[in-house]
Amino acid sequence: MSLKTFTIGVALVASTALITHSLTSQDGDAPKFANKMEEMMAAMAAGMPGEHHKELAQTAGEWDIASSYWMDPSMPAEKAPAKSEIKMILGGRYMFETFTMDSMGGPFEGHLIMGYNNITKEYESIWIDNMSSGMSYTSGASDGHGNYEMNGTKVDVRTPRGRPFRMTTAQNEDGTVTFKMFDTDHDGKEMLIMENVYTRS
Repeated sequence: MSLKTFTIGVALVASTALITHSLTSQDGDAPKFANKMEEMMAAMAAGMPGEHHKELAQTAGEWDIASSYWMDPSMPAEKAPAKSEIKMILGGRYMFETFTMDSMGGPFEGHLIMGYNNITKEYESIWIDNMSSGMSYTSGASDGHGNYEMNGTKVDVRTPRGRPFRMTTAQNEDGTVTFKMFDTDHDGKEMLIMENVYTRS
């Protein structure tokens, strides 16, 4: 590493630490640093991937998906094959998934970015796709064995102010992975709207 690269890196980390400090200094629970160097080192440690990121990395690869989804929960599920490619990005800090499926006669594509926030101690995700103009955010936890539960707020034309939704990921004994998405109906009850079973290609 050149001196110039190191200097730029330290400057960026120091700037991040300074901004973080300015945003949290009024929080009674914020850590008290003895000096800027100590704060900078803490910021660097918080930005490093660890065991939780290694857990995410176990999903990397190509997957075939049997997808079932419900436009109307009272009706039988629509079924379609789908594909998923998962890789780790930004030095192993984030899982990046590309999901593709032919849905309702047209191509559907979505991208999931998921990571573990060392500061909040939660998994966080962002979902975007080619059938919406907004991003879906979730946060949640894992049992340490690849089983996740993520919760968020769904914003669309039906509920512009948002409504709860939930996603779960479960590891199966045969090596497949089951993903489920739950929405909230007009009466405030949770309903299953999608179930995807992942099998490694």
